[in-house]
Parts: sequence; structure tokens; C-alpha cells
Amino acid sequence: MINKFEYEIFGYGDNTIVIELGIGCLWYDWLNVIDILKKDFRILVYHRLGYGKSSEPHCERTTRNIASELHSLLVQLKIDKFIMIGHSFGGLCTIQFSKMYPEMLKAVMLIDSTSFNWKKLYELDNPILNDIISIEKMSKNYLKEGKMIIGNEFGNFEASANDIKSIVEFPNIPLVVIARDKDVSVEAFVKFDIPREEAVRYENVWRELQIGLSKLSPQGKLVIADGSDHEVYIDKPDVLISCLNELIQ
Repeated sequence: MINKFEYEIFGYGDNTIVIELGIGCLWYDWLNVIDILKKDFRILVYHRLGYGKSSEPHCERTTRNIASELHSLLVQLKIDKFIMIGHSFGGLCTIQFSKMYPEMLKAVMLIDSTSFNWKKLYELDNPILNDIISIEKMSKNYLKEGKMIIGNEFGNFEASANDIKSIVEFPNIPLVVIARDKDVSVEAFVKFDIPREEAVRYENVWRELQIGLSKLSPQGKLVIADGSDHEVYIDKPDVLISCLNELIQ
């Protein structure tokens, strides 16, 4: 079965960027950032199978399968030696890709990425928050709503995390981990009636996980996007752009 991907390539720079999106996200939301970056970079954005106009998948939505599918697209397009950016769940996919195909990468940027140690977030004494955003519950809810791809991606979180951890080596390349502003995210949770103490506990561990991700590579670096919640590329695109420019200097 031949997979068909919806993708676009913007810009003509010497350095190529490949963007892996978060769960439920479409690359149209990145166009404002891309419009700035395309002056200095060539940028590939694509929709994973089941998203946008890409074809439907025929296998489980694990990070391994997603990485393999992206690899096939990159080979088809003859794209090699690029900077890979992953946001949220796309960060988890990026980590998987980095461990499977390290020879293809120049650098990696993780934007408020999901960690393969995500279970630590649900080991906290956060009964209200856990009831609302548990991975199992979100998977079931999306499946009930008929959003099969999103539900399947959530449903494979544990298998994907275990797979990623089973591959010990992460490439020794420049790695930038951009983390959200804890205070901003706490206030966002509180607006949805999450107890402040639960939100603070959650955000403290989320930050610890971001720090952990920044240590995957000896060349890793943590950057805090002050004033930004989870979607840093929308809230604080200047942080992302600045970090990318540093990577190519």
C-alpha cells in the first residue's frame, strides 16, 4: 500500500527544517512562523497519515511507525542532513526518529515536547487533573468522537515510550529544548477550574521532564519561553526563531 502525504516545501535556504506536529495539529497553524523562516531556511511541513489530505494509515499510530513513514517521505524527496523540529507529541516522534535515523540529522529542536517518561505526570497526587487529562481517558474520548487517529496516537503512548527507551543512543548533535512558562500554564489550568496546587505540581514535573530531555545529547540546551503556554510557535515565535538562528551560526 502506497502512502500519500500532504506536504509543502517553503523557502530556499542552505539549511533544511523538517517539522513534526503535535496531536490534532495541522501545519497551517505554522504559516506565520514559516513566513519568517523561509527567508533563511528551506522548510518541509507535512501531515502525518490520517491528517489533512494525507492518506489513511494501515498500521498502529506508534512513534516507530510514524518515524518510518516520515523516513520514506524524506527518501522520496531526497531530503537529508536537516534540522528536525518536534512540538508536543511531535517531539516524542522526533526523539524516535532521531534514534532510528541519526545519520540524517544536523540538529534537533523539541518544543515543549512530550517526554517518554510522561507517566511521572500521572503519579502525582492530582486526582482532579488526572481525571480530566489522563492518557487513557483522552484516547477513549477521541475514539468515541470518531477521531480515530488522535485516539490511536494517545492509545499508543505507553508502547511508544517503551520503544523509545529501548533504543539507548541519542545522536551527539546540537539539541535545543524549548519549555513553556510554568506560571503561564498554571494560570491556564486554574481558569479551567483545576486546583492551583495540582497545577503547580504538574508544571513542576513537566519542567523536570523538559530538563531531562535537554540532557539526551551532550550538546543539549534548555531554553524557557517566558510568557508562553504550550504552543510556543504561536505564543512566542521569536524564541523559536532565535534558537534556530543560533543553531546555524
